Amino acid sequence: MILQSGKARAVACVAGLLLAPTSVRAQPGVETSVGEARASIVQPISVIAEKDLDFGAVNSRHSAPVVVQPMAGASASGASAAKFRVRGEPLRYYQVQVEGRVAAIGKSTGFEVPVIDLTASSSNTGAHDWSGKLDVLGNDTVYVGGSLTLPKDAPSDRYTADVRVIVQYQ
Repeated sequence: MILQSGKARAVACVAGLLLAPTSVRAQPGVETSVGEARASIVQPISVIAEKDLDFGAVNSRHSAPVVVQPMAGASASGASAAKFRVRGEPLRYYQVQVEGRVAAIGKSTGFEVPVIDLTASSSNTGAHDWSGKLDVLGNDTVYVGGSLTLPKDAPSDRYTADVRVIVQYQ
């Protein structure tokens, strides 16, 4: 670059001063420290319904509650727990949330039957405490059970309800 005037030389000189290394002196009584900012990126947690909660065929005159425990397998009456597949970061703990009560609606009658005491259990931990743990591959299965008591005036019908399961890392 050819400098044509005194102004250009002054600009070049000031630029050189700005780029030159400088030393910073600490002021007396002032101290500094440096910490770190960290983050661990984990796989998103997901839950997929694989099997519905089924109370089986129940006689409309049945007055005792029909209870399905939150575990694998089906009873002789065909009742079985709902099954949900959970996937995410291996060996991470997570929380499970399920509404405690839902209304099963008759498909043709619209009649409502309460499904209460919905509970969940993790197959990896066996606990019924609303928590689970993903295995070394990042998998777990959550079973949901509940209780159904038919009102005396419940008409014959096919009853269904949405059972929502929410999972999140602890």
